[in-house]
Amino acid sequence: FIYLFLSTALLLYTLGLFVPFGTVAPQGSFPRLENIGAYKSVGVAPGGATCGVPERSAFCQAGRAEEDFLTCSQHFCIQECPYRSSTPRYADLLAAHPDGCPAGDSQDLRPGAEAGSSSFVFRNQSSCLASPSSPNLGPAGSFTLTVWLKLEEASVMTVFEKSAMDKLVLLLTISETQIQFHYTTQTGQIFSIFMRTAGHISLGQWTHMALQVRTVFMSFFLGDSVGLHKHVTEFRRSNQFIGRMQDFRFYPQTLTNREIEEVFSGRLPQLHVQPSCRCPPSHPRVHPLVERYCIPNSADDTTNNRVLRLNVDAHPLHYINDNDIGTSWFSSVLSTAEKLDQGVTITIDLENGQYQVFSTFQSAQPESVRIQRRTGGGSGWRDWQYLAKNCSFFGMEDNGPLEKPDSVNCLQFPSDVPYSRGNITFSMLTPEPNLRPGYNNFYSSTTLQEFVRATHVRIHLQGQYHTRGAHVPYRHRYYAVDEITISGRCECHGHADSCDTATNPYRCLCLPESHTHGTNCERCDPLFNDKPFRSGDQVQAYNCRPCQCYGHAFSCHYNASMDPYPSEHFRGGGGVCDNCTHNTSGRNCERCRNLFYREVGTSLWAEDMCKPCECNSAGTVNGSLDCDQMGGQCKCKRRVSGRQCNQCQHGFYQLQSALPDGCRACNCNAAGTAPPDITCHQDSGQCQCKANVIGLSCDRCNYGFKFLNSTNTDGCEPCGCNPDGSLHQFCNPFSGQCECRVGVRGLKCDTCAPDTYGLKGGRPCLPCDCSPLGSVPGLPCDPLTGQCVCRPHVEGRRCGVCQDGYHSLGAGGSLGCLPCQCERRGTLEELSACDKVTGQCRCKSGTEGPRCNRCSPHMYWIGSSNSTHGCQPCLCDLLGSVAGTACDPDSGQCMCLPTRHGRECGSCKPGECYFHSEEGRSECEACDCHPVGAVGQVCATATGQCVCSHSSLAGRRCDRCQDLYYGFNPDTGRCEQCGCDPVGGFNGSCLAETGQCLCKLFVTGDKCDSCVEGSSHMDPTNHLGCSKEPRQQPPPVGTVLSASAIELSWNAPDSPNSNALTYTLLRNSQIIHSSFSLHPFDSGLSPYTLYTYQLLTSNVHGNTSSSSISLRTLASIPEPNELQLSLVGRAGPTSASFNWSEPLNTSGPVELYTLSSVEEQSGEELLHYQGTLTEVTVDGLQPFTRYVFSLQACTNGGCARSDNLTLLTAQISPQRQPPPRVAMLSSTELQVDWDPPDLPNGIIIRYELFMQVLNESMENGTSVGAEHRVFLSSGWWNPQRALVSANENALTPPESSVVVSDLEPFTVYRFRVLTVNMAGSTSSEWTVGRTGEGVPEYMSSPRVSPVSSSSLLVSWETPREQDVRGRVTEYRLSVSMLITLLSVFVCLQLLYTASAEERSYTVVGLKPYEAYSFTVTVCNTQGCVSSQPASARTRPSGELTLIITPLYIPRLYWTFRYVIGNDRRDKRPVKTRLKDRTN
Repeated sequence: FIYLFLSTALLLYTLGLFVPFGTVAPQGSFPRLENIGAYKSVGVAPGGATCGVPERSAFCQAGRAEEDFLTCSQHFCIQECPYRSSTPRYADLLAAHPDGCPAGDSQDLRPGAEAGSSSFVFRNQSSCLASPSSPNLGPAGSFTLTVWLKLEEASVMTVFEKSAMDKLVLLLTISETQIQFHYTTQTGQIFSIFMRTAGHISLGQWTHMALQVRTVFMSFFLGDSVGLHKHVTEFRRSNQFIGRMQDFRFYPQTLTNREIEEVFSGRLPQLHVQPSCRCPPSHPRVHPLVERYCIPNSADDTTNNRVLRLNVDAHPLHYINDNDIGTSWFSSVLSTAEKLDQGVTITIDLENGQYQVFSTFQSAQPESVRIQRRTGGGSGWRDWQYLAKNCSFFGMEDNGPLEKPDSVNCLQFPSDVPYSRGNITFSMLTPEPNLRPGYNNFYSSTTLQEFVRATHVRIHLQGQYHTRGAHVPYRHRYYAVDEITISGRCECHGHADSCDTATNPYRCLCLPESHTHGTNCERCDPLFNDKPFRSGDQVQAYNCRPCQCYGHAFSCHYNASMDPYPSEHFRGGGGVCDNCTHNTSGRNCERCRNLFYREVGTSLWAEDMCKPCECNSAGTVNGSLDCDQMGGQCKCKRRVSGRQCNQCQHGFYQLQSALPDGCRACNCNAAGTAPPDITCHQDSGQCQCKANVIGLSCDRCNYGFKFLNSTNTDGCEPCGCNPDGSLHQFCNPFSGQCECRVGVRGLKCDTCAPDTYGLKGGRPCLPCDCSPLGSVPGLPCDPLTGQCVCRPHVEGRRCGVCQDGYHSLGAGGSLGCLPCQCERRGTLEELSACDKVTGQCRCKSGTEGPRCNRCSPHMYWIGSSNSTHGCQPCLCDLLGSVAGTACDPDSGQCMCLPTRHGRECGSCKPGECYFHSEEGRSECEACDCHPVGAVGQVCATATGQCVCSHSSLAGRRCDRCQDLYYGFNPDTGRCEQCGCDPVGGFNGSCLAETGQCLCKLFVTGDKCDSCVEGSSHMDPTNHLGCSKEPRQQPPPVGTVLSASAIELSWNAPDSPNSNALTYTLLRNSQIIHSSFSLHPFDSGLSPYTLYTYQLLTSNVHGNTSSSSISLRTLASIPEPNELQLSLVGRAGPTSASFNWSEPLNTSGPVELYTLSSVEEQSGEELLHYQGTLTEVTVDGLQPFTRYVFSLQACTNGGCARSDNLTLLTAQISPQRQPPPRVAMLSSTELQVDWDPPDLPNGIIIRYELFMQVLNESMENGTSVGAEHRVFLSSGWWNPQRALVSANENALTPPESSVVVSDLEPFTVYRFRVLTVNMAGSTSSEWTVGRTGEGVPEYMSSPRVSPVSSSSLLVSWETPREQDVRGRVTEYRLSVSMLITLLSVFVCLQLLYTASAEERSYTVVGLKPYEAYSFTVTVCNTQGCVSSQPASARTRPSGELTLIITPLYIPRLYWTFRYVIGNDRRDKRPVKTRLKDRTN
């Protein structure tokens, strides 16, 4: 019968307790309940009780109704692994070589190498290569390579290479920065991939590398890290491997990731369920969340591309607690009733410690279940719970009572047990169906706490529902359990809310505010032993109490004899500090040792609280070294001061032990000291001079200053000598006269002599030298600039030049200069002014005259002027015009020869066969055509060209041969053809007389039909005809464009010797470019790399080469992934140290590193460092502040920035705690609130509120009562925002508000807040508050004295504040009279209501010798209280005269004057007459 667990809710019962919130401490903290049985070791008895073991077995499918049990739907249980269960064999690629090449080494071995193994040494020896036989690949081209490497060079080196039929099949290279793999599959696909090693490979260190290949899927492993970085790249050949190798293995199959880990570490990573079953090669990685599945390396955790690692019909035992309800454990079939009654036993080992277990869940439904526990490896099994169909099976009653917290009873299963998918639940603290004593007060019951502890749990299953029928096939009789869940938690004594269960034993993560430590948080921290350790409960946390050692001790211990409340946790304290440091002593390290002192105001928390006295024996009386314990003042001599008696008093100096007063007098000049003082230097006696005063006693001006004056803040004023007119900057300190240069005068040498100017720039004064023609006589020049006073139309410093548009200085008399008057049409517009001396205007081209008003010779028509020319040229034909004549200046007509005509005389007269003579004659001549070669005597008028009779003729007279012809015959008028070779000659032409053809440079022969010696390849396109080898090729010229490109150009060789050249460009002796172009680009280069270029020039005949040049590419932007910014150690409160990896020089040298940060909350960007170092310590940070640091590295090609590094500076004690706010709520309650400190400097974990009573009285002023802590609240307040999860600050902050009650009415209290973070504490200033008024409680009886027979004086005292409990508003005086017969007082009336200031009243109109009783009632705003009565009797009225002679009876009057506080007031006088009585 199969019982399956399906989506059953996990029932957690909440403790039904009302826990009142306390203002002193929060409740204890406990780790959350979790399934502590998951993934733990599990066993079953008998040993073969699991299905499919040792071989597959069959069972019947579970039934859902009664009739399902009468048939059997057979299923199989198969536990074998679907894939392989062991690591395959491998081939050792470094098997021993008999020739010792490569050499073996048994000393330098990989980590964890077996004894007797060897590594192999590879050097740069081309003849020494390891050449193993070619191993065969596995299915789908699968294989795995693993090897241990130790690199000794940083360059790219070949690890493994395989070729077939001159074709590269496999190539594996490695360097310190990357791994490259080139692979050709069986189908011919070619892959090239690389992986950056990111610091995983270091020179001289062993590194394990694995390559996992299946079809086109490849993965790299370095150590235990896997990297999948596929990237197609150009693959370059590399050098031989230099270093060591060991265990170079070839597996003809794809190893799984776990098997590669096994090769690396020697251990196969453990899995909970059937760890021997491997993943298939196509899915080599175990799913990180559900270990029964396997996924590809490239898939993420949420992929659906997954396969089962185990057989789909597997039901192993470890499925019972794999935390996966999708799996089930099946027991073997219980074939007989005896086996069914015997049942099976399941044991779960909680493994790493003792847990508190609160509930156990399991999903099989047998007829009886017995649950037992064990609390240690050596303890026996103890019953925990019985469950049964009928509890009489165990000899117990159904649902029996629980008499004690650790009693065990038997719970009866319900009557409606399902046919399948049942569920069994057992909880230790559930109040139903039977109430367990103490379940609702768990933390007060030690017995119950012990009852829930367990290290092992055992569950015994017996019998089974629904399967005992005779017609039920026996294969229905088995147990199937989906999941056994054990809910529990670590035992942490109420001081931790989580624990680390990955360790053995587990370790509680003690809360900081608990101040506990130990595996189970069972001990107080060293400085928190003010009270003994106590476990927290659901009401109180009972955190360890701190000792008050003020930071001067590392531990303390509890002494019960010093604890006034040893039985209470939150009152008193018996902590005693151990081994006080920093020169302190006392129980709390609150006092200083002898010869040490504490400065006034120094916090007891300061590390340097106690400082040495360090008295100066030369300045102390009798050389004493003692000082006051508070303040540290030493006992000084008369003229000595300072705490240490180490300095002279003001006005004294030169401290010496021999001087009886200690020091000498200064005698400073008060006018020269700043401020006016008699103080001087303690050692030299130098007075403190003002800025411009010198001298030991400050009695004279400094050089360059004058006039010592006590009112001058600088003592003396500067001389102010003009640097241009004085010889130096010094003056007479009394008169202030500077020493002047020659020709300079004035107190400061700042004035030139008359008729001179220009005192500046270090030059002397210069004479004015004004022009007598252009300046106004009798006026001096400007003393600074030397500018003279000019006449009209005159300018210049000396007035020696006419202004533009004027000329002839002096000719204008008083006007200075004359105007120009230029002709506008003949004058240049931009130069309309004339010459300032001669008056000549600036004429246009072709005009002349002083005013530019006429045309020049051979020019005409001034009216046709433009911007540059005033007249036009005549242009007379020199051969056709009369020599020496000019054209008409108005019309431009030239004077022609008789045979010419036209305005310019440039044409022959029409109608005559004249032409211009080529011999320079001035007349027209006849045509003179050749009589045979020409057709008639007609020629062209302009050129004289005759008309030739044959096409082979040329020349003006037709008496010469045309091109390509020679040998003119005057008789026939004909020429012969040249017949030159068109390839070797110039256009087929030849000499006109001989017929010799004109050959190209490298061609010879009469007809130019052969190459000269040393040349070849006659070519019609070659301007040289034939070609020779080129010579003198200049080297190329390069321009570096970027980090990857160079522009190259070159000139043709000095002797090309051909018309067609081919240029071949070589880079580092390798051909990279061939063309006819002169301007190639070389791109795809490496940054900051030196390249050598050479040019090979060739033609059809030969070639030549140039010399080489070397060019270096520019630096590029550094690779960001090469910038690894690291924090060195931990960040301090205000500083942090960093270092970073220097990028590889592949991108060029780094010229500047810039380290900056951004303060996260404010967003302020800070610059910390710029330079070339690779480590720096940053100061000036704020405590407990999150900064985001980044590093920028710059080459001359650009800058790259590293990944951000976020750090949180360390905590220090909080600072600037604002004082609390106090508000009155009632006569006995005050509301106290406060804000967090302005500078929390850390996580605030506790607030403490302290209170003092201020007692005010007229006699004693104000006195302060003892300080009491009235409130404490712990919590967690982090001023920083959550970085990863909101749960980082999920804890409740400590409370910052409290109502302080049970106070005395109308009493002044003051409060301060102590704020504690994880690094220390700080205290606020005091804040004062007063409670409200209460009803008065007590008034003392008045004093009554007789004044006369009819009056009594009643007086009373001011009640105390604690009695009146408010401000007195009035006093009420009441009187009662004694009735003699009844001997009682009868209240008659309220006599008088006095003000708050009155203290007496005289009652008049009374009866003589009568007894009266008075009470005084005092009132405030809340009520009144009356005193006890006070009685007195008036005087008798009769007089007994026993005196013989009359006496003089004086009368005495007095007035009471009261002074209350600072208010002086006169009160109403009370007059009483006194009579002298003899009796």
